Amino acid sequence: KLEETNTQLQTALERVNTQSKILEVTTNIIVLCDVKGRIEWVNSAFEKCTGYTIDEVKGKKPGEILQGPDTDPETVAFIRQSIKQENKIKVELVNYRKNGEKYWLELILEPIYDERGTLTAFLAIENDISERKEIERKLKERDERLKKFSFMTSHELRHEFAKILLLLENKELL
Repeated sequence: KLEETNTQLQTALERVNTQSKILEVTTNIIVLCDVKGRIEWVNSAFEKCTGYTIDEVKGKKPGEILQGPDTDPETVAFIRQSIKQENKIKVELVNYRKNGEKYWLELILEPIYDERGTLTAFLAIENDISERKEIERKLKERDERLKKFSFMTSHELRHEFAKILLLLENKELL
């Protein structure tokens, strides 16, 4: 019986070690918060992306240290409401690194429950989407320039076409 328990413990330890390695090597930012939304643990991807260490953020709410002037207040309110209601959400928002640099983030926030159904934590899985947002911004800017160009060109063509029609209508006079 002791040998069987020892084997089960060894198997469980191996599983925990594997899961721990996965959490550390993933490029996804992972943040574990308590039921009040305070940080309990972050992975190395969080530290690389934000510049903050676990010791600097532990016990603080992510918004206290990561949000800034360009963070959308409506998105923040939606996140807070979702935490109160224990809802799973997916949002995009602007955050700030320790050095003040702005970055875009896709956030998936999930409540975690124990076997009795009691809320025990919140898990945030995040991806830096700054590059995608920059491409979207450039495409939108280009589209606006194309619309202006198209309007100007079509206006000028309509003007010239109107002249031709006027000439054709009055060809007898010419």
